[in-house]
Amino acid sequence: KRLLELQKPIESITGFDRPNLIYNVVKAGDKFSWLLDYLKNNYHEQSGVIYCATRDAVESVTKKLNDKGISAAGYHGGMAPESRQKNQDDFIFDRIRIIVATNAFGMGIDKPDVRFVIHYNMPKNMEAYYQEAGRAGRDGEKSECILMYSPADIVKQKYLIELNSSSDIRESIQYRSLQYIIDYCHTNECLRSQILGYFGEISPSKNCGSCGNCLDESELVDVTVEAQKILSCIHRVSGSYGLNTIIHVLRGSRNKKIMDLGFDKLSTYGIMTDYSDNGIKEIAMSLVSSGYINMTADKYPVLKLNQNSWKVLKGEEKILHRKHLKDKKDITKDKKTARRESASQEVNTGLFDKLKELRYDLAKAKGLPTFMIFHDSALKEMAEIMPKNKEEFLTVKGVGLKKYESYGEDFLNVITGYGD
Repeated sequence: KRLLELQKPIESITGFDRPNLIYNVVKAGDKFSWLLDYLKNNYHEQSGVIYCATRDAVESVTKKLNDKGISAAGYHGGMAPESRQKNQDDFIFDRIRIIVATNAFGMGIDKPDVRFVIHYNMPKNMEAYYQEAGRAGRDGEKSECILMYSPADIVKQKYLIELNSSSDIRESIQYRSLQYIIDYCHTNECLRSQILGYFGEISPSKNCGSCGNCLDESELVDVTVEAQKILSCIHRVSGSYGLNTIIHVLRGSRNKKIMDLGFDKLSTYGIMTDYSDNGIKEIAMSLVSSGYINMTADKYPVLKLNQNSWKVLKGEEKILHRKHLKDKKDITKDKKTARRESASQEVNTGLFDKLKELRYDLAKAKGLPTFMIFHDSALKEMAEIMPKNKEEFLTVKGVGLKKYESYGEDFLNVITGYGD
């Protein structure tokens, strides 16, 4: 203000909340099959970004998508600059639908109509996730941000931390940052509030109504007894071991390490044999994310009890855990389908597609990205109100006199001629 000598400028402070973004965490046994199903059934022919943790993963996923007939190109720092630039331009100008990339992609990319951002691998921290996921929906339209979780990603990220760390202090900070994103993947709470909380903002509601957890209608079941067994086991091993050891003890494993340590003599040995490794892990990680277990920020994290742990052990607090009656992907898809069916009653999808075709042809002829002609939101409004003349056309949000002079008659011709 002082250097520019501004006179009483308007100051605007924005928060971290992006209400049009739908956050979701997916835990799929076969990631690529899930991804393929998602791409075939959601946001047909619309733009998206798929982030991978390594260059090899980018090339592998891109090839698999191309082999399945899906329009996708890769982007990573190991590519020749001209190939990287071509793929980026093809994405921006809608010559390809999907860009598969490492975190090298995105800085300075201004493509407002990205309808989904999928993290095929877990990012290293919440800052990276928020920045990369935030490339979706910059035009204000509803868009999805999906984080695909798998335990293998944790191992990969820890390897990268160890490989690139310059000091013990920095390494410890990176492990703590990674743990927050792990907790985010396991929480039963509102995902939007978890993101806002990380950045020091308080969510206006405990239920945002539009993230994977808030849309999930799966039953919350009482797992207090199971939680007590897990906490008791951590106490019995003196809080000196990680989750895998706890799982081995609870499931009655007879592997050499367990037997050598004498853990088969513990009262908690074999008391959860009817649970799978993943079943115990889900409950334990939910306890970590909810603050009932402390997990050290190390390469090999150790589980420890805290004051909240004893409240559960003494029966002073109940633990509820979500019982997934069906895959979370299906639940959110059902919700989105309902939203789209509702929206389709207002927007003439046939006309909308015609307007998109015209926009693409005009953009191609002028060498411009499609959003430089009109955003999707403007086309949807045109398809909804079907303006018949210049005055009505100018009422569409995103349409000004200059845009009308450049493109108005072309779009009015399509609108007035639709259905003839």
